[in-house]
Amino acid sequence: MPRDQNVITNQELIPVHMETADEHFSEIIGEVSYDHCFKIRPARVVFGTPEHKLTATSSSPHSFVRLYAPEHKNYFAIEPMTSPGNSFNNKIGLLKLSPKETVHLNWNVQINQSFKT
Repeated sequence: MPRDQNVITNQELIPVHMETADEHFSEIIGEVSYDHCFKIRPARVVFGTPEHKLTATSSSPHSFVRLYAPEHKNYFAIEPMTSPGNSFNNKIGLLKLSPKETVHLNWNVQINQSFKT
């Protein structure tokens, strides 16, 4: 996942500011827990197992993704977001629209079988 910035949270996991990240997120999920939000650019996430490959892409060049994976569990969540939580207060990723203005955003999820890492 090409993370552009990490969302830094306080002790209550409320986003407070952004921090530049210069590398891809390429951790192995399942050995440690994650509950983190990232600003990604380009807006593309790839998750692979020996049997499957999941690719999620966004129509927005600036998208956020929350990764939740509890330690030693066999499930996880990749949550596409337009902004991290509490954006009305911290203004991180907040989209301001004028009256009658609209925003269109699409996420495409593709799952392929027989993926070999």
